[in-house]
Amino acid sequence: MSRFRVIVDDFDECPLPDGVKEVIIKTLCENYHSCILLSFSNAPSVLFTSGELPNPIVFLINPITDAKLYTLVQKWLSIGLPAGEYVTEDRVLPVFEKIQLVFEQTGLDKAPHTAATFLQFIDTVTGSDISFSSYAACYEMLIGARLAQANISIQAHDEARNFLALVAYRSYAESGSACLSRAAFEESLAHFEEQFLSSKAALRKMAVGPFLIENEDFYQFHEEYLWYFLCARYAVKSLQVQDQAKYVEFVRNCTANIFQRKFANIAIFIAYFSNDKLPFINAKIGDSENIDNLEVAIDRDSYIRSVNALLRTHRNWPDTQWSIGYV
Repeated sequence: MSRFRVIVDDFDECPLPDGVKEVIIKTLCENYHSCILLSFSNAPSVLFTSGELPNPIVFLINPITDAKLYTLVQKWLSIGLPAGEYVTEDRVLPVFEKIQLVFEQTGLDKAPHTAATFLQFIDTVTGSDISFSSYAACYEMLIGARLAQANISIQAHDEARNFLALVAYRSYAESGSACLSRAAFEESLAHFEEQFLSSKAALRKMAVGPFLIENEDFYQFHEEYLWYFLCARYAVKSLQVQDQAKYVEFVRNCTANIFQRKFANIAIFIAYFSNDKLPFINAKIGDSENIDNLEVAIDRDSYIRSVNALLRTHRNWPDTQWSIGYV
């Protein structure tokens, strides 16, 4: 066995105590040529705290470079072409720019499999505009892909999405962030068990790992942008039905703070989920002079694009400023 290397994926998601992890790593290192651990974040502290383990060599997997992303787009578009025929640059460049825009606005790392997912989605989108509604649809597809990878029955996908949305909103209400206490997570499980006769064990297995990182005292969503998306989903599909006044207050707060990343993205995803006009979104959010009066630091380019995207979504409203720019 000393000729083999062992690869352990998603090591950071292992729920075992650090002491048990340490024994496992030590056993693997003693019996195999080497052990490679793949982790969502930097190497876990368990690798550095024990004097009995060999010193680890840590490598970071960098995002795909723009040059390689361009090549990937080029190869994607060439699929199905006759041998010897090449895709022209005027076809590659527009798609490459769309992919760059999607990565920029979703905040996802430029991984090859993510790029391929977005390329597949773009193939199904009519027209040339990749709007924030398209970004939201990308998240819908990514959630579905993760549920499929976790072997969740297609019949249970709606239940899974609804539960994740509840967890996202509970974290918003509790901490204003993508972090949720263990107590709040358990309450969410109990709520679904009581209201919908759901299996707490099945929901926990579905959520922890694919979508949530389990820490000692709390849970945290892997991606902040997915958390924005799920918060908006809960607000429109659940909160609006249960408590209209609280829903209106929630959306008002998001739009009033549109120049902060969290609220800007949640508001845009609310616009994606909602079929109704939201009269409490008004032209004031499009006033670019507001940017200079903010007390918080913002990325000017990013939030001008965010506000424009939200206004474009509701461009048929009266008295709405459709676009903003530099002052």
